[in-house]
Amino acid sequence: MKKIFKRIFYIVIALFLMAIIATPIYISYWRSSSTVETFHTFDEPENISFCNIRWSSDFLGEEKIEKIAFFVPVQIKGLNGNLFMQFDSGTQTTLFYGKTLNKISDPDHPIKTFYNEDSLRYFKNPVIQINDNHFQAEKIRIASSLGEEKIDSSFTVVGTIGFDAFVNRTLILDFKNDRLAITNKEIDNLGYELSYLKDASVDKFPLLIPTKIGKKNTRLFYDTGSSMFSLITSNKRLKNINESKTDSLCCITNWGRQLPVYKKNLEEDIQIGDYKYSNQSIYGCEVLDVVNYIPSWYLFGMTGNRLFNNKIVVIDTKNNSFGIEN
Repeated sequence: MKKIFKRIFYIVIALFLMAIIATPIYISYWRSSSTVETFHTFDEPENISFCNIRWSSDFLGEEKIEKIAFFVPVQIKGLNGNLFMQFDSGTQTTLFYGKTLNKISDPDHPIKTFYNEDSLRYFKNPVIQINDNHFQAEKIRIASSLGEEKIDSSFTVVGTIGFDAFVNRTLILDFKNDRLAITNKEIDNLGYELSYLKDASVDKFPLLIPTKIGKKNTRLFYDTGSSMFSLITSNKRLKNINESKTDSLCCITNWGRQLPVYKKNLEEDIQIGDYKYSNQSIYGCEVLDVVNYIPSWYLFGMTGNRLFNNKIVVIDTKNNSFGIEN
């Protein structure tokens, strides 16, 4: 009988160790396959070309969030108006909003589109200009269900710029001066005095940054599309993190869906690199339920831009470096 229990014990240990080993391997494979370089041509001037970013605000429950998302001005041949795109590092690939494009297309210079074998519509050979930078792709998907039919001529959002825009390039998020740049220049050649995050993994999608929550070492997705959140995780992990009261809030919009959000006061500090943050809130939402299937030591949840307010964040995806300057 003792031998049977020993065998069962060894089998359980072996399965546990296999799970520990297999999880990072699978996630690394998934991240590699999810990292797409859409823009085959990228042209920039000699000096770094910054564009101003525009913040939007909204309510989460009864609290008004001043910085809920940010947008960059763009120019696209065949589209009229004051055009903007949301900048979202948590989206794999850049896309356009079909409802909006249908309203603002220039009849004298119509954009070229086509449908693939799955009846998905694509923008053919688009060039996106962000200040003096030009990004050219063979195709970008048009999401027919997204966008607005009622157009704000002063602020027309035509799509989302994703992670693919800065694959093998360097992204500068200057939240001190509310501006952004993408460049081929490497992180060490930009003149910033940066504090680098050791063991950050930013050469694949999504961005993963090492984080300490209380005494626990873990990692977080860094998603620029989730500006309002210091820390957001699954509802299950939110429930188990401490015994404090959970507030129910409504709601966030996730690709057209309205999802309830829950909130607790976080009793522990959040530490990212040399920076420690106290008295933060932690949120839960079903959109993060995927983390329930990943060990919390490997990934706990996601952070947005809130912790980087008034800082400069530089992400060199080619050289896998993440730096922060106060």
